[in-house]
Amino acid sequence: MCRDSWRCFIGNNLNQISKRMNATGNVYAADIKQVKELMKKVWDPQKSMLSKLSLCNNAIVLQNIS
Repeated sequence: MCRDSWRCFIGNNLNQISKRMNATGNVYAADIKQVKELMKKVWDPQKSMLSKLSLCNNAIVLQNIS
């Protein structure tokens, strides 16, 4: 069971697109666009979190140097 509704939504949509592509053998521009949009929703928060962690790590390193 998926705990985060937006992750379930994204995962379900990606699964539906991949099933349609596998069943028909066709890849449509609209599907590619939707996959890109969904992946952006997944990666943008991850990138933000990694950036914040990097800043925290840099601050810790600077504190240890001082």
